[in-house]
Amino acid sequence: MKHKLFFIAFILLFTVLGSSTTFAQAKKSFRQMNPQERAEVRTEALAERVKLDQTQQSAIKAIYVKNAQERFAIRRQTKDATKRKELMQKIRQSEIVDVKAVLNSTQRMTYTKILSGEEPKLNFRNRVSAK
Repeated sequence: MKHKLFFIAFILLFTVLGSSTTFAQAKKSFRQMNPQERAEVRTEALAERVKLDQTQQSAIKAIYVKNAQERFAIRRQTKDATKRKELMQKIRQSEIVDVKAVLNSTQRMTYTKILSGEEPKLNFRNRVSAK
Protein backbone atom coordinates (compact mmCIF):
# COMPACT_ATOMS: atom_id res chain seq x y z
CA MET A 1 0.00 0.00 0.00
CA LYS A 2 2.80 2.41 0.89
CA HIS A 3 4.56 1.59 -2.35
CA LYS A 4 1.43 2.36 -4.38
CA LEU A 5 0.97 5.74 -2.68
CA PHE A 6 4.63 6.56 -3.12
CA PHE A 7 4.48 5.55 -6.78
CA ILE A 8 1.33 7.65 -7.41
CA ALA A 9 2.86 10.66 -5.63
CA PHE A 10 6.05 10.24 -7.65
CA ILE A 11 4.11 10.09 -10.94
CA LEU A 12 2.08 13.18 -10.02
CA LEU A 13 5.18 15.12 -9.05
CA PHE A 14 6.98 14.07 -12.22
CA THR A 15 3.97 15.08 -14.36
CA VAL A 16 3.65 18.50 -12.73
CA LEU A 17 7.38 19.26 -12.93
CA GLY A 18 7.63 17.98 -16.48
CA SER A 19 4.71 20.06 -17.73
CA SER A 20 5.92 23.25 -16.04
CA THR A 21 9.39 22.80 -17.53
CA THR A 22 7.95 22.31 -20.99
CA PHE A 23 5.76 25.38 -20.57
CA ALA A 24 8.71 27.49 -19.41
CA GLN A 25 10.79 26.40 -22.37
CA ALA A 26 8.02 27.37 -24.81
CA LYS A 27 8.13 31.02 -23.72
CA LYS A 28 10.62 33.49 -25.14
CA SER A 29 11.71 36.68 -23.48
CA PHE A 30 11.88 39.82 -25.59
CA ARG A 31 15.68 39.56 -25.73
CA GLN A 32 15.47 36.04 -27.15
CA MET A 33 13.15 37.02 -29.99
CA ASN A 34 14.33 37.52 -33.54
CA PRO A 35 13.66 40.90 -35.26
CA GLN A 36 10.39 39.67 -36.82
CA GLU A 37 9.02 38.44 -33.50
CA ARG A 38 10.05 41.65 -31.75
CA ALA A 39 8.24 43.70 -34.39
CA GLU A 40 5.09 41.63 -33.97
CA VAL A 41 5.07 42.06 -30.18
CA ARG A 42 5.73 45.81 -30.42
CA THR A 43 3.02 46.23 -33.05
CA GLU A 44 0.48 44.37 -30.92
CA ALA A 45 1.32 46.52 -27.88
CA LEU A 46 0.95 49.75 -29.85
CA ALA A 47 -2.25 48.52 -31.55
CA GLU A 48 -3.85 47.91 -28.15
CA ARG A 49 -2.90 51.33 -26.79
CA VAL A 50 -3.72 53.59 -29.73
CA LYS A 51 -6.37 51.44 -31.47
CA LEU A 52 -4.66 50.81 -34.81
CA ASP A 53 -6.64 49.54 -37.78
CA GLN A 54 -5.30 46.70 -39.94
CA THR A 55 -3.68 49.00 -42.51
CA GLN A 56 -1.90 50.94 -39.80
CA GLN A 57 -0.77 47.73 -38.09
CA SER A 58 0.76 46.49 -41.34
CA ALA A 59 2.58 49.77 -41.95
CA ILE A 60 3.89 50.03 -38.40
CA LYS A 61 4.93 46.39 -38.33
CA ALA A 62 6.97 47.01 -41.50
CA ILE A 63 8.66 49.98 -39.79
CA TYR A 64 9.39 47.91 -36.68
CA VAL A 65 10.74 44.96 -38.71
CA LYS A 66 13.08 47.20 -40.70
CA ASN A 67 14.36 48.93 -37.58
CA ALA A 68 14.67 45.71 -35.59
CA GLN A 69 16.81 44.24 -38.36
CA GLU A 70 18.98 47.36 -38.40
CA ARG A 71 19.38 47.23 -34.61
CA PHE A 72 20.25 43.54 -34.78
CA ALA A 73 22.93 44.22 -37.38
CA ILE A 74 24.35 47.12 -35.35
CA ARG A 75 24.58 44.95 -32.23
CA ARG A 76 26.47 42.30 -34.18
CA GLN A 77 28.79 44.61 -36.14
CA THR A 78 29.54 47.59 -33.92
CA LYS A 79 32.02 46.95 -31.13
CA ASP A 80 32.33 50.54 -29.92
CA ALA A 81 29.57 51.12 -27.33
CA THR A 82 29.45 54.88 -27.91
CA LYS A 83 29.07 54.47 -31.65
CA ARG A 84 26.48 51.73 -31.17
CA LYS A 85 24.43 53.92 -28.83
CA GLU A 86 24.58 56.82 -31.29
CA LEU A 87 23.39 54.62 -34.17
CA MET A 88 20.59 53.15 -32.06
CA GLN A 89 19.38 56.62 -31.08
CA LYS A 90 19.26 57.66 -34.75
CA ILE A 91 17.19 54.60 -35.59
CA ARG A 92 14.85 55.30 -32.67
CA GLN A 93 14.32 58.94 -33.70
CA SER A 94 13.66 57.91 -37.29
CA GLU A 95 11.25 55.24 -36.08
CA ILE A 96 9.26 57.75 -34.02
CA VAL A 97 8.88 60.05 -37.05
CA ASP A 98 7.85 57.12 -39.27
CA VAL A 99 5.29 55.78 -36.77
CA LYS A 100 3.77 59.22 -36.19
CA ALA A 101 3.32 59.59 -39.95
CA VAL A 102 1.07 56.50 -39.96
CA LEU A 103 -1.09 57.59 -36.99
CA ASN A 104 -4.11 59.89 -37.06
CA SER A 105 -4.13 62.99 -34.85
CA THR A 106 -5.76 61.32 -31.82
CA GLN A 107 -3.44 58.33 -32.02
CA ARG A 108 -0.44 60.60 -32.51
CA MET A 109 -1.36 62.54 -29.37
CA THR A 110 -1.60 59.31 -27.33
CA TYR A 111 1.68 58.02 -28.79
CA THR A 112 3.41 61.32 -27.95
CA LYS A 113 2.13 61.08 -24.37
CA ILE A 114 3.47 57.55 -24.10
CA LEU A 115 6.87 58.67 -25.38
CA SER A 116 7.00 61.65 -23.03
CA GLY A 117 6.06 59.58 -19.99
CA GLU A 118 2.68 61.23 -19.44
CA GLU A 119 1.10 57.82 -20.01
CA PRO A 120 2.54 54.43 -19.06
CA LYS A 121 5.08 53.03 -21.49
CA LEU A 122 4.21 50.26 -23.90
CA ASN A 123 4.82 47.06 -22.01
CA PHE A 124 6.15 44.89 -24.84
CA ARG A 125 9.26 43.63 -23.10
CA ASN A 126 7.30 41.61 -20.56
CA ARG A 127 5.18 39.93 -23.21
CA VAL A 128 6.15 36.43 -24.10
CA SER A 129 5.62 34.35 -27.17
CA ALA A 130 4.98 30.64 -27.36
CA LYS A 131 6.28 30.52 -30.93
